Amino acid sequence: MLSSKSSRGRFKRPEFRSAPASVGPEQVLRKLVAQSRTSGRLNLSNRSLTAIPNALWDDVAESTQKVDLSFDRREATDANWWEVVDLTRLIIADNMLEDLDPRVGMLHGLTVLDIHNNVISRLPEEIGALINLSILNVSGNSLTSLPAGVFALPIIDLNLANNKFSELPASIGDFKRLKTLDVSNNKLTSLPTSLNQLTTLTTLNLSRNELDLLGDFSSLVHLSDLEVTDNRLTRLFPATESSVTLLQSLLRLDLRRNQLTSLAPAGEIIKFPALRELYVSQNTITKLGVGILAEAPHLQILDVGYNKLTEFPMEILGLKELKRLDITNNSIGKLPPELGLLEGINAFLFTGNPLRGVPLGSTSKILSTLRDKIADAPSPAIQSHASPPGSPGRRAIPPSTQEAASRTVDLSQRSLGQLDSSCFSDLSWTPSKLILHHNAFTRIPEAVYDLAHGLTTLVLNHNQITEFPVKSLPNLQILNLSSNFLTSLPSSPDFPALRELNVNHNRIASLPPRLPFPQLETFLVSANVIDRIDPNTFRNLQHLHILELADNNIAHIPPELGLCTGLRILTLGGNPFRVPRRQILDKGTDAILAYLRDRIPT
Repeated sequence: MLSSKSSRGRFKRPEFRSAPASVGPEQVLRKLVAQSRTSGRLNLSNRSLTAIPNALWDDVAESTQKVDLSFDRREATDANWWEVVDLTRLIIADNMLEDLDPRVGMLHGLTVLDIHNNVISRLPEEIGALINLSILNVSGNSLTSLPAGVFALPIIDLNLANNKFSELPASIGDFKRLKTLDVSNNKLTSLPTSLNQLTTLTTLNLSRNELDLLGDFSSLVHLSDLEVTDNRLTRLFPATESSVTLLQSLLRLDLRRNQLTSLAPAGEIIKFPALRELYVSQNTITKLGVGILAEAPHLQILDVGYNKLTEFPMEILGLKELKRLDITNNSIGKLPPELGLLEGINAFLFTGNPLRGVPLGSTSKILSTLRDKIADAPSPAIQSHASPPGSPGRRAIPPSTQEAASRTVDLSQRSLGQLDSSCFSDLSWTPSKLILHHNAFTRIPEAVYDLAHGLTTLVLNHNQITEFPVKSLPNLQILNLSSNFLTSLPSSPDFPALRELNVNHNRIASLPPRLPFPQLETFLVSANVIDRIDPNTFRNLQHLHILELADNNIAHIPPELGLCTGLRILTLGGNPFRVPRRQILDKGTDAILAYLRDRIPT
């Protein structure tokens, strides 16, 4: 038995300390303000504030009235005086501010001011004193105008979205450095002519207003992204004396949900020499207009769904770089066989049209069916250079196309079974595109790996290849291995730059747990023998926009696939699964993903 003495020594009575006093909101704000003195950044968003805390103005007043050079000075942040910096970023978003304190003009070091989602109806004139301001976000308020001093500021990014502007002042053209302007979701009925003075502008968002006509944007020589959805546009640009409108740098144009009947009225030409993406769905278009697609030779995405087209626009056949075409929900009754010659198309959406004789399934299957309707006469020139399978592919078989400008070597349709590096020895340039489709290769030719560091595009469809490239191709961006005999895909990270992978019409039975292509945007794996899919296979593909899984043996679509919200196109038809049903598939990708997400177990 333990003695009472030893018991007292071994077992100590616990000590109870009083809990620290709770920190109030005012103290938290003061601490954040104090910390901003060394970081130069203050974020007070989503704190139910009705005014900017006095602690900020107290701090500003103290810094302007007192200069202490002693080496033992300490502030609330325990910062030395030489560590104190000007406030450069002030974020007070998602609060309940009705006014912006005029003292904001004392913050001369501000480069970023973000007050979006408050209830501010006017900005103080003092904001014009922020001579270093480059980013101003006042979206989601109740503004109808801007103070005059704002237009003299060096603003690069201006966000006026979700306010109550009924017009933009002529002084909007005074911004000399503006690159991004967002005035979406206001009440604009027209645009000032001074808008064409914003010659540094690259991005312009005019969506969700009441515009029926755009201005003359020809002087906006750097404009690359123009969004004008949900307006009342009946035509795009005002008529000019030359009947020609040029937007030389525009890459993306979004005109969805307007009242357009044509893109270019008869006799007018709109030139988009750099355009890559054009969205005009949900208008009332009956004809696209010859004077627009012919002047957009590099178009890759064309969305004309939900319009009133009764015939397939033949001008589309001239878009040799087209990759995605959407004509859903029109009244088109027939597709031209020549559409099958646009082999670059990897996504073709056409449901909701009274088409007959068009097979369900993958895009490649549809295009192939259309091509079969064209009379196929073999080229004598190609036949004259043909060699039997297994014969050496040496320089005796010259490339049919050697374009130094595009650095393309085309050796397609030669019945080649081998390819020697000497084929490229006399070239004064390094090939970046190698076209080898419709030959007799059973594996990737070794000569391909000799071009590894310069090669960006490799086309090997319609061969007899049984395995994926076994060596690294570090700069390869586009790989077409469709219509071969592949049975699997790699898990090794040897293709870090790959953006498009086409392995349609092979014998692939399963996909790796994770696809090792971090930059992949388009993955086409239709018409294989895949019987199950793991959503984790695609989870790390942050850039994936197009996924084709049609015509496989997939019996179950996992609900977690719906978490791949970056997908713009998902095709699943031609598989034996029962859900989602055909009605859901016909509604398109967004409906499919939403359906799947709703079925994820909670």
